[in-house]
Amino acid sequence: MSEGMGMEQFQPTGNQQAVTDEVVFTPEETGQRIKSGETDANRKKTEASIATAANEGTLANTVSGQDASTDPMMWEQWGDLAQNPAARKADYLKRMNMLILGGIMLDAMAAAMGVKSEAGRYMEGQMKLMEAEQKFDDQQRIYDMGRAAYYNEAGEYTPPGSQQEVFDRLMASGATISEASAMSGKHPKGTTVKGYKEYWSLKDGSNIFLPTASAPPPGYTAKRPSGAPGSDPATDPRTAAMKDEALVNEWNSQIQALEAEGNMAAANTLRQRRDNLKNRSGMAAKVGSSDARNLFTALYKSRMGDTYSDPNYFQDPQTKQDIPFDEFYNQWLNAYELKVLDGGVLRTVPGYRKQQTKNPSQSIAQATQSEIPLPDQMSSSDILEIATKQAKDLVASGKPIEEVKELWKRKGFSLDDFPEEYR
Repeated sequence: MSEGMGMEQFQPTGNQQAVTDEVVFTPEETGQRIKSGETDANRKKTEASIATAANEGTLANTVSGQDASTDPMMWEQWGDLAQNPAARKADYLKRMNMLILGGIMLDAMAAAMGVKSEAGRYMEGQMKLMEAEQKFDDQQRIYDMGRAAYYNEAGEYTPPGSQQEVFDRLMASGATISEASAMSGKHPKGTTVKGYKEYWSLKDGSNIFLPTASAPPPGYTAKRPSGAPGSDPATDPRTAAMKDEALVNEWNSQIQALEAEGNMAAANTLRQRRDNLKNRSGMAAKVGSSDARNLFTALYKSRMGDTYSDPNYFQDPQTKQDIPFDEFYNQWLNAYELKVLDGGVLRTVPGYRKQQTKNPSQSIAQATQSEIPLPDQMSSSDILEIATKQAKDLVASGKPIEEVKELWKRKGFSLDDFPEEYR
């Protein structure tokens, strides 16, 4: 059973016990999600969607249609969850969600480092572990849907390109909207039925997300008060500076909570994101130079907009995932060129190292001597070193140098950085 899903949260009193408390990710799980770039709001939507999905359908303790709530083997496997179908489903949905998130993170990290992704091996190993477990019918259904998101009918590994694609595949395999949102962590804006409800505080206008069947706490309303900061950027009257300040304050609170729990790795990752925003917005000491910030603002301010709840992001060409604003800024600041998807079209974005006035013709190796890589990512010089070794190996194996050069360029590298002995 996942950590944080203990029975102090779910007090079982019978076969049809419902999940009454909000499902909450553990500090370790929250740290992983922050590391992946997930927003606090999306994490809370996922928690609420898991609780909503856990109460959907017929809650029963059957295996192949037969009651197994008193089966000693099921008790040995699942403990008290053997008689609490709603809590059991919430637990299994959360496990599947973290598994899918892990696969997406591995793909994203591999794309950032320019290496082969280990997501396939990871997914296969975790799926085999879950397959080997004894499962109730509700768990078997969730397992089958999760597997269908990553494997075709022939059993071949066919990874989805994005969380949206995970959501779509889950829906195609028979999941409800709440189940698809709970497992994928994706909450499409176009759906009228959601796994959560949003409420606003009458006192300060702050918003919360709850399972659809939960009543809001006193002092909260389902109708967004006029002028309240909310999730809809079109009706959010706050200035960019106010939004920046609110986001920094939210992250400060999360950093303090993570540090109090001893989760220093997650706290440091979030601190880096906070400092990136403060540097970019002028709330802290300058990053790089004022010329860099001014150039970035001139190029991308109108595109990214003033809001972080619904910006017009570029996407990673490999994972098809949005590149968060602050991560894109850091990549741009330290890169010579960036390959991104812009409205589904692959394009090369010139980085600051290429556009700066001091020496716009410098190579990647020259430009990244003072580069500070993002957490869990290699620097561009490290990626270049790996690519150089691969290029030399290809030439040594007999591949024509001109073909190797073409592969080099397709990977986004300049011929100025091609191994000198083969130029």
